[in-house]
Amino acid sequence: MAASLPRPTNGNQPAIVAAPIESKAKRVNPIKRKQMEDRLVEAEREIAKKEATVAEIELHLQTFVSAEETQRLSGDLSRLKNDLQNLMKEWEELSEALA
Repeated sequence: MAASLPRPTNGNQPAIVAAPIESKAKRVNPIKRKQMEDRLVEAEREIAKKEATVAEIELHLQTFVSAEETQRLSGDLSRLKNDLQNLMKEWEELSEALA
């Protein structure tokens, strides 16, 4: 025989207490989570490499060699900074998704 719920004294039906439901956005299957964690680590390594390369190019730009070399290094620096910005955005999105 099932246990009956106590009747409320005000005449309303008893409230059904539901267990908290985890939102679908927060649930990630274990395989997908592992892939995201691996990509996060890889992105961190790539960010570190690109930051080191940016610092190296900025150091080279302090010494004038030629206008062509300066122009080439400036273009490389611009591309690297853009790549770095995209990687950092990806890292941030992955971090938020895994939190």
